Amino acid sequence: MSDFKFDATLQVRNAKLQAHLDIYSFIDNGIYIMYCPALDMSGYGSTEDEARDSFEEVFSTSMQYMLNKNTLHEDLKKHGWNIRGKKSHDIKSPKFEDMYKSNKDFKEIIDNKPYQRTYKNVLIPA
Repeated sequence: MSDFKFDATLQVRNAKLQAHLDIYSFIDNGIYIMYCPALDMSGYGSTEDEARDSFEEVFSTSMQYMLNKNTLHEDLKKHGWNIRGKKSHDIKSPKFEDMYKSNKDFKEIIDNKPYQRTYKNVLIPA
């Protein structure tokens, strides 16, 4: 299992993408959920560990697919990330305020669920 540290930036170093993203974990109807609003991705399980493993699998599979299809920058832009060109290493996630205003699921979590914000660090082969 990868060790996460998520604060919502993406950098390219030594042919790997290093992602830092905020992850919000909460329980909904007895199910543990881990949600990353900057990517609109979630994982779930009957325990916190299962939810974390599920999120890692979704994240890994999604990143690998986008890298294989060469659509990573395009997909990040669709989620509100600021990218200064196709080959740019200057990539910034959407601001909390922007995600809160535009993402109804994220707004619902912040406004109505007891949640915990955690950080995870992931390296993805570029």
